[in-house]
Amino acid sequence: MQSTNYTGKALQPGQTYDWLVFENESPYKWVSFQVMDAQQRQRITTDLNRLENQRKAKKDDREAISLAKASYFIQNQLWVDALQQVYSVEKPSGELAQIRQEIPDKLCNSQ
Repeated sequence: MQSTNYTGKALQPGQTYDWLVFENESPYKWVSFQVMDAQQRQRITTDLNRLENQRKAKKDDREAISLAKASYFIQNQLWVDALQQVYSVEKPSGELAQIRQEIPDKLCNSQ
């Protein structure tokens, strides 16, 4: 997977944007997304902090914590966040590696 950094104007909460996904250097599909508002973002941040603290208390490793966070994002249909989470682990194994392979299709078919 390749990535690029967005350097344009800041995206605005509540606004809908279109993202052009490329496959093999060719345009693949337009994906629409909406930037969430501050209240929703704070709720998710609180949930993720609680989840991470619970996992650390169980002595879970980084990959297990990433898997838990990715699962949280998937349950909430936050596909881009899930994708970012699974790529936060350099060489995942097991379920995290499987999710990494499946998310691009979920992202492109969630519209």
